[in-house]
Parts: sequence; C-alpha cells; structure tokens
Amino acid sequence: MPYPYTNGDVLNATDMNAVGLHLITPSSVTNGTLSGATVTIGSAVSSVTVNGVFSADFDNYRLVVTGAAYSVSNTTVMFRPSNATTAYYGLMDVDLWTGATSTDYYNNGSFLGIGLTTTFAGASVSSTDIFQPFATLRTLIAGQHYGNGYMGRHIGNHNVDQSHTSFTIAPNSGTMTGGTIRVYGYSNG
Repeated sequence: MPYPYTNGDVLNATDMNAVGLHLITPSSVTNGTLSGATVTIGSAVSSVTVNGVFSADFDNYRLVVTGAAYSVSNTTVMFRPSNATTAYYGLMDVDLWTGATSTDYYNNGSFLGIGLTTTFAGASVSSTDIFQPFATLRTLIAGQHYGNGYMGRHIGNHNVDQSHTSFTIAPNSGTMTGGTIRVYGYSNG
C-alpha cells in the first residue's frame, strides 16, 4: 500500500515490512543482559559484544547506545566476527558547550570512535548509522553523540571487504556500567 495512509486503510505484513526502522533482537550478548531486543550493559565491563544482528534482511542499520556511565575515555565500535584489529579509518569531532573542540583520528586503527563519554549514568547517547555490514564490502558509519556537555559527530569505515554479523562496543580505556544498546534495521522498502 503506497504512502500516505488514510483512515480505514488496512495494512498487511508486506506493507509494514517495507517501511521504517525495525528493532532487531540479537542472538546473544557478552558482558550484558538481553531482554527482548534490548541489551543492558553489565557493571564495570571493558566491552559488550552483541551477536547475530546483521543479516541479509537489511542493508543498513542504526545503533543506539544510551545512558552508560564510563570510568574514563570514549565509546568505540569494532565489527565481528572478523575480530579485525586493524583497517579502521575515520574521525570523531567533539565540541564542548564552552567552545573547546577536539578531533580523534583513526588511521588503520583497531576500532572507530562513536562517542565521547561521561561518568554520569544516563547522561550520554550515541546514534550511529551502519552501512552494509553484512555485505562483503567495506562497512561504513556516520553518526552523532552527546555526553554531559560534549557533543559531536563521528564517521569512518572498516576498510576491508568482509561480511559482519556482530559488533563490540567498548571504551578505548577503562570500563562502562549500565545503559542500553539497541539495533534497528532500515527497511529495504
């Protein structure tokens, strides 16, 4: 059924599958708990791996990480199952509300930055679009983040033609506690 919908229209499964974002239930998680499609980050963990989220069902995805408290450092992402620790290229810009700025660069790094963090629980969010992670192509990201007065954007890629089904979120040092991770698939329409 084509958009726009009107009162009285009947939407069937094919109509609904063709629109919007679809919340994905991971197959398993390490260093966190899984309740439905929501991953809750464990206490004082150095990383969380979310398995079984990328598939042929969707070409592109949205990753949302909210509310975690970090001991120090930035939030990073690494794609799995390759466990690749090289070939990540990108940058993460950060602006403080006072006007101070900084940029982290990733040049053949072991991860990509997806957010500046805070020690305050509930005061951070990162929203990252992930492009073609399941295809045997380079995986690309673009997004924005906020962490207790720090805000910015992040872009980059895993510069290897490889299919991924999972990812790991981690601070680039220290630990994280609490907060949630959710993954959504963009409808291929």
